[in-house]
Amino acid sequence: MKKILLLFSFVFALNTVVQAQLITIAEARLLNEGDTVNISGTITNGDELGTIRYFEDGTAGIPAYDYDFGQEAVRHDSITLTGVLVDYNGLLELTPVTEYTIHGQADVEIVPMVVTPDELGEDNEGQLIQIENVIFADGGGTFGGGSTYSFDADGESGVIYLSSSHSLVGEIIPVAAVTLVGLSSQFSFTGFGGYQVI
Repeated sequence: MKKILLLFSFVFALNTVVQAQLITIAEARLLNEGDTVNISGTITNGDELGTIRYFEDGTAGIPAYDYDFGQEAVRHDSITLTGVLVDYNGLLELTPVTEYTIHGQADVEIVPMVVTPDELGEDNEGQLIQIENVIFADGGGTFGGGSTYSFDADGESGVIYLSSSHSLVGEIIPVAAVTLVGLSSQFSFTGFGGYQVI
């Protein structure tokens, strides 16, 4: 019995060590839903999205959805966190966040990756992106919260989503072409969805 308990203790300790190893976000994105990961990165959004925080490390990006973490972490914070991988309507995220350390503001700011609407997908999901020559279908109208807006950029179509707490709510939707900077995300369920900018 003592040997079995000792073996169980060793396996448990080994599993804890493996889970605590720091890996890249790209490596974490290859793991399975339900796996616990320990990763570091720089946060790329603030409270305009509520308590979800997107972050990236130069290899990939991923959001973390956790009330306590989201209340404390701010844009440009350098963080290390441990959380559970889940699929939320197609979006790979961490929830809950079981441990986190905020190291203060990052030394280097994340530069948006320039993409086209057709390039939004798994390869850049969770990352800060930039799309040039965006023309909104509803130009001249007013942005509302909790809404999606269609746009065209050089012949390709895309969608953005604005949360109800975003600072653009109530602002005039541009009529002329603009540069759109946001986060590559996904929201899919029956009858709706796909990749979008938030």
